[in-house]
Amino acid sequence: MSFIRLKQRVNSNGNEYLYAYLVKNEWKKRKKKVKQIGNRYMGRVYRIDILRSMCFNDFVGDDNYFEKKEVVEIFKDLILLELWKFGFSRIKNNKWCNGFFTIDLKYNTVFGKRGEGVVLLFNEGFLCDWSLNRLSNFRSTRDLGEMGVNMGKLLKLCGVDLEPEIFVKLYGKISGEEV
Repeated sequence: MSFIRLKQRVNSNGNEYLYAYLVKNEWKKRKKKVKQIGNRYMGRVYRIDILRSMCFNDFVGDDNYFEKKEVVEIFKDLILLELWKFGFSRIKNNKWCNGFFTIDLKYNTVFGKRGEGVVLLFNEGFLCDWSLNRLSNFRSTRDLGEMGVNMGKLLKLCGVDLEPEIFVKLYGKISGEEV
């Protein structure tokens, strides 16, 4: 299981910056300890402050929303709500920008002004290429309890601040149970 690790670096001017790396733990049999292995560099981490507040039901504005939409579209709308809360605005059909960062939800990419890959830190989660790809590749499993836990972890990983009643409706939609 891979996860995101943050490292703090100091440049020659004395400024401190956070950088994100994708790592996984590997058990070393001979040494009898766990070793972290870095898979790839994710980019510089930027913290973003919340600018607006709105609940999901007001954002979608439809009472029968969960009956009409597919799960992938609901995930996308949850991400769009978080982007709107943090000051992003739509510049094209699937592109959102706040002046410094651009997020393309068609290709699941997050990049800065100069085109470099970045990681956005908000709501105790990381919005980056890797987390968006994991969310878009989410599939339901037979074990409904495990599926609910995995869905909650993925949404939290992407920085989605999920209301409990929305999580229950989303879980009901995925599991096929009437809630």
